[in-house]
Amino acid sequence: MFKGFWLLVFCPWLMLAASPANENEMPQTAPQNKKPARSSSNSDNKIQMREPVKRTNTGKALRRNEIAKKENGAVSASPADRMQNGRKRHSHSSNAGQQSTSSAVKAQDKPGIHAQKELSGDAKLPRIAQRRNEQVRRQQEQERTDTRMRGGRGMKAREKETEQRLIDMFHRSKEVSSCGEGVFTFRDHGGRRNGLVCPEEHVILESSWRVAGDFHQGLAPVEERNHFGYINRIGEIVIPIVWDSATDYLHGKATASRRGKTVFLDLAGNEIQSMPWDQGYTFSEGLAAFCKNDLYGFLDESGNTVIAPEWQKTGQFHEGLCTVMKNRKWGYIDREGKLVVPTEWDMTLEFTEGMGRVCVNNRYGFVNAQGALVVDPQYEFVNEFRDGLAVVARNGRFGCIDANGWEIIDIKYEFAAPFSDGLAVVETGGHRGFINKQGKLVIPAEWDACYEFSEGLAAVKKDGLWGFINQTGEIVIPVQYEQVVQFTNGYASVRSSSGWNIINQAGEIVF
Repeated sequence: MFKGFWLLVFCPWLMLAASPANENEMPQTAPQNKKPARSSSNSDNKIQMREPVKRTNTGKALRRNEIAKKENGAVSASPADRMQNGRKRHSHSSNAGQQSTSSAVKAQDKPGIHAQKELSGDAKLPRIAQRRNEQVRRQQEQERTDTRMRGGRGMKAREKETEQRLIDMFHRSKEVSSCGEGVFTFRDHGGRRNGLVCPEEHVILESSWRVAGDFHQGLAPVEERNHFGYINRIGEIVIPIVWDSATDYLHGKATASRRGKTVFLDLAGNEIQSMPWDQGYTFSEGLAAFCKNDLYGFLDESGNTVIAPEWQKTGQFHEGLCTVMKNRKWGYIDREGKLVVPTEWDMTLEFTEGMGRVCVNNRYGFVNAQGALVVDPQYEFVNEFRDGLAVVARNGRFGCIDANGWEIIDIKYEFAAPFSDGLAVVETGGHRGFINKQGKLVIPAEWDACYEFSEGLAAVKKDGLWGFINQTGEIVIPVQYEQVVQFTNGYASVRSSSGWNIINQAGEIVF
């Protein structure tokens, strides 16, 4: 019984050993009374004895087991196992019937032939590990791509989101004002957040500073925590916020002080010259006032004192003359410090178009550049001369006079504003319109309120809403806004029920 069992076990192996070398040939069945033929060659005998080990099916089974282990999380095969598998794969690739003993021995004695191919990169790893590494590489490449996106288009997307957030903040802001040269500032309802809009440069930003003056020559003073500096029209700080005080730029120069030291600044922020002043002011017509020991004088752009500090108060030069005060009375001096109009007036205001406003006993008149009294102090109110005319008021009514004091436009209106672009706002019957220099009402008085013309357009109000008209009275921007700020550099700020916006002269929203 046991003999039969062993015959059943070993007979298939003996038949395989006797099978032909070429697997495509049909096997020859040996006679039952004969033993399988064996080769007389020792080398052939060795090859046929190794044949069952080199069967392709066995190599595939080993490979499947290895893959299954990898997929189940098994530890990678050791280098010795990988080398052994490499030898097996090499032996399977050769034809068993045509391989000589010497080539088989060489393949066994030089496993490094296959190991050298596996030592480069992922080739030494199983395929499942190679696939996993390939996935990792793809993920890393995707992460690098995402990083580039965040640094390029991703950054632009975030900038777009920030810009939209600031635009929303501007829409909801409580207060919007113009600071000249097409720049607007805004503040939120809490008063803690400030911002700047320059529609011409398509810039909107939030700032920790506030604009403390107007733009002149592209620069404006800003204040932050009681210190001052300067920004340009797109909100860049071009002169550091380190000064204790600062003035607007005029004629390319500004005055700033720090720790008791007052200096001139050019447009680049360079300190031109410092003086031991207590306080300095803005240049006007090449001269700037300074204060020393509570008295005021003037110096030129080179820092030379032109007018000694002897005045208790002073203004700025306009048309070669400046208002000054001594002993609580006001007069005018010229550029050499000569007193042109004696200090005998209760108040004097700057010259415009060759005429200076003077006041005594709450009545206003005009003097000329030679100091002669041209218009007696008889009016309750006077405005500066514009286009050859000045608005005056008497007994609660307004009209206009010329440089000789003649009343060119009857003093009959309930209100009048200075001329601008050849037209002036007047009020009659509780409504406002515009007159020309001849006193003719060229735009009917049908508006509840009007602003003077600016850049060819004037803001008008009716039934609580604002719009804009041209100089012929035609409505060019519909009356639909709750609040407006005049045009500057082609842009105006308007507020509707949805919030604040910036529009151009065609009424198109640009912010």
